[in-house]
Amino acid sequence: MNSIKKVLESLYQDKEIKKFIVENKLTEEDIINNLNILMIQKANNEIAKKNPNKCLDYPKGMMSRIIYENGKVNLEYYEVENLEKNLEMLYFSEINDVLDSDIFVNSNRTKVIKEYTRFVNEYKKYKFTKGIYLYGNFGTGKTFIMQKLALSMAKNNTKVILAYYPDLVRTIKSSISSRDTEVIINKLKNIDLLILDDIGAETNTDFIRDEVLGPILQYRMVNNLPVCMTSNLSMDELKNHFKDSTTSTNIINSERIVSRIKYLMNEVYLDDTDYRLITNNLVDKNT
Repeated sequence: MNSIKKVLESLYQDKEIKKFIVENKLTEEDIINNLNILMIQKANNEIAKKNPNKCLDYPKGMMSRIIYENGKVNLEYYEVENLEKNLEMLYFSEINDVLDSDIFVNSNRTKVIKEYTRFVNEYKKYKFTKGIYLYGNFGTGKTFIMQKLALSMAKNNTKVILAYYPDLVRTIKSSISSRDTEVIINKLKNIDLLILDDIGAETNTDFIRDEVLGPILQYRMVNNLPVCMTSNLSMDELKNHFKDSTTSTNIINSERIVSRIKYLMNEVYLDDTDYRLITNNLVDKNT
C-alpha cells in the first residue's frame, strides 16, 4: 500500500502527468494498469527538461506525450522541431520561460480559460473558428496566455504567427518603399493562426489602418482563418484609437475595422492583478 502511495506521489510531482490524470479522471486502478506508460513519460519529461531543445536524445529530435483514447492510455511520439517550424515569433525574445510555466488559474480568469479551451477544442483548419480578443490592464498576463495558446496550437501542427503589433507596425512603416511590405502582409494574411499582441499601443495612421490591418482582417474573414489579439483597450475604446480625426471617413473606417474584429473574435476581459507590479515589489524588498 505504501509503495503504491509513493508511486502516485512520484507521478504527481510531474505537472504534465498530474494534469493528464486529473483531466481524464483516471482512477487509482487506471494508474496502476498504465503505470509503465506513465513512468516512461515521466522519465522522458525529465530528459527533455535537461535538453535546450526540449527533446529526447533517442529517438533524436522527438518527444513523447500521453494520450487518452477510447478508455486507453497510450504513448505517442512527435517531432519537437515541428514546434519551431510551426511557430514564428515576431519581435519577441526567447519563449523558454513560457514552455516551462503553466497558466495561473483563479476565479478572475474563469472566462478567459473557458475561451482558451473553446478555441483549442473548436479549431479546425479552413473551418471558421472565432478567435479571442483578450483585453485588460497592464501586467495581468494577457501576452503570456496568448504565448501558451500559440505553443499549444503549434504543437498540434498548426502554423502560427505571434507578433508584437507596435513593432510590426514600425517595421511595415519603415519598409513602405520596398517590396517587403507586401511580403509581410501576405504572410500575415495566409498563416493558419494569427495572434497580434498589444494592438492599440501602436501609433495609428490611416495607412496602417486602411492598407495593412483592414485588408489582413478582410482576407482572413473571407478565408475562415482565425485571429486572436491582446490589448489594453476594449473594442469600443479601440474604435476611438483608430480615428485619426473626426471626419466622416475616419469614423466610418474605424467602425469598419472594429466590426471585422467583432466578427472574428469574442471579446474577453481579463480582470486580474498586475503581476509585474507584484514581482517588482518583491525584487525591491529583496535588494
